[in-house]
Amino acid sequence: MTDENSDDESGSGLRSQLETALAQKKVLEEQNGRLVVGNFINSKSDEFSLVEASDLVGVPEAQLADKAAEIQAEKTTSREAVIDSVLAGKGYTGDELVAARTEFLSSGGDTSTADAYGRAAALGGVGGSPIQVDTTNLTANQKISLGLASRK
Repeated sequence: MTDENSDDESGSGLRSQLETALAQKKVLEEQNGRLVVGNFINSKSDEFSLVEASDLVGVPEAQLADKAAEIQAEKTTSREAVIDSVLAGKGYTGDELVAARTEFLSSGGDTSTADAYGRAAALGGVGGSPIQVDTTNLTANQKISLGLASRK
């Protein structure tokens, strides 16, 4: 035997190889777990809309559905509690509060962005002369963007 072979077969060399292999195995298992969870969440996104992949990291594959249902229920409850507190702050109580929460949740939440687009479109249809923009302090890219925007 040479010194090189005896060094590879020594206790410290074998221990080092084992530790490297175990570290690689752990990394691969974590990556596989994240992929399994990600695929599960993607396939059940309508059923578990509030559950994120990070919520299920470390959960065994056989228990993913049960744990996701539990997390979905917890997040739904806390979401409704937040909505209730906001609506209660606006003066809603009792059945009125429940009806307002139901309406809010069924509308998909805040519609102010959609309303803003509608108002902007309506205002854009108003006639008048275009606004003159001072282009002296604009960069070349900004001037090009402004020129392209004014063509519309």
